[in-house]
Amino acid sequence: MNSPIISDQSLTRRAGFTLTELLTVLTVMGIVMAFSVPHMISLTSGASLQKDGKTLITDLGEARQLAMSRSTDIEVRFYENPNAGADQESSFIGYQLFQYPASGVGAASDPSGMIPVRPMRRFSDGSGVNTGLSTLLDRALAASDAAALGSGLTAPEFGEAEVKISSGGASESLEFISFRFTGNGGTNLSSLTEAGETWHITLVDSVAAESLSAGELRDFYTVQVNPLNGAVRVFEPLP
Repeated sequence: MNSPIISDQSLTRRAGFTLTELLTVLTVMGIVMAFSVPHMISLTSGASLQKDGKTLITDLGEARQLAMSRSTDIEVRFYENPNAGADQESSFIGYQLFQYPASGVGAASDPSGMIPVRPMRRFSDGSGVNTGLSTLLDRALAASDAAALGSGLTAPEFGEAEVKISSGGASESLEFISFRFTGNGGTNLSSLTEAGETWHITLVDSVAAESLSAGELRDFYTVQVNPLNGAVRVFEPLP
């Protein structure tokens, strides 16, 4: 029996895909991407949080060491974001270290005469400060402590200064909250607060988490500052 002859045109048709098959593949790919993209975003935000938290720890440790080695005060300023609340932006944009001049005469551009140690360090887009879980950045707590304790240790302190947010941009007037490491390695924070609080800052992995309570947070990075000896401790969720 003669075998059927298969034309080149038939082979070409069998090697391709039908429209139904293509639509099925695209649908499956869409479902996979819908599940994987949020996971990738979460991983990216978590990486930003870890990077910012570790950098903050390093910078605070450096500020303490500079204060002791130079026998002068090193101030840490946390700058408030002038656009906070718009487009879900963070309440704090970043922080900066300043040195108190030994001569008493510092930078003319700064009302306090403090000399900047380095440019402002900005927080990453994937992380922000949870102000409700950051006593160092709590204006109400700081004001009540200063009034109630009368110890002369008035930090956290408040101020306003001209800051260059980006390398190529113009300076902007930003409000800040600050405290200082002193020459003996301690701080100008009170060792007792009216509410019995410790002094700490909590970074979270997304701006949406800034208003959440401690029990609702899935990922965070809390840095605690000992007011007496200036030592810093880190608290993170268990892996």
